[in-house]
Amino acid sequence: MTLFTSVRAALQASCLLVASSVAAQQVQLPLSTYDQLIAQTHAPQPPERPAPARYALGTASLSVEVEDKPGAATGHATLELQLRVLENGWVAVPVLPNGTAVRSASLDGQAVELVSTGSGLVLSLDKAGSHQLQLEYDADVQSSELGRALALPLPAAASTRFQAELPGAQLDVAVIPAASVRTASDDSSTTVEATIPSGGGVQLWWRVPSAPSRRRCAPAI
Repeated sequence: MTLFTSVRAALQASCLLVASSVAAQQVQLPLSTYDQLIAQTHAPQPPERPAPARYALGTASLSVEVEDKPGAATGHATLELQLRVLENGWVAVPVLPNGTAVRSASLDGQAVELVSTGSGLVLSLDKAGSHQLQLEYDADVQSSELGRALALPLPAAASTRFQAELPGAQLDVAVIPAASVRTASDDSSTTVEATIPSGGGVQLWWRVPSAPSRRRCAPAI
């Protein structure tokens, strides 16, 4: 082997080593991904802004049935509430005040537990998403000479569709606060429907109408 042949072989080996080193440091990307990376380096990204609130309450529906027993009456309430958690992470959604006689609670058809806190009974969730909450709870009916009253707590929903069935026909009924109050009656019960604005509760009042008094007219002289 001549000196020239040895030098040429050495140079070829050196070039192969350099080419292998350069190839090992290269990364191949699709053209669309490359264009997107170039565009991101030129266009500044706006900073992420947090949600204005961690949760939002939609509309609700409240159905009430009054059970009349000798000496006492009880209102059985069934509430359905649409709610949405706006961001991930634990959030406490207030639903009812402490002391409410809750019989059951379910979220999207699955039983859940409510947590008693300083701000009332809350629902704890840790993931963003939309849900339907159903609550069943009871409240005692208060009686007086003026009639009967039932006070029911409510979550701060945007509005609540209200419906109640009361024992007794042709009752005088009032719902406070409420709009679009409608009543219907049959031989044994009275049904009332209304729309309740956002707030912390509703009061239902009813009584049996007073019989009209008959005035005796003095005979003409």
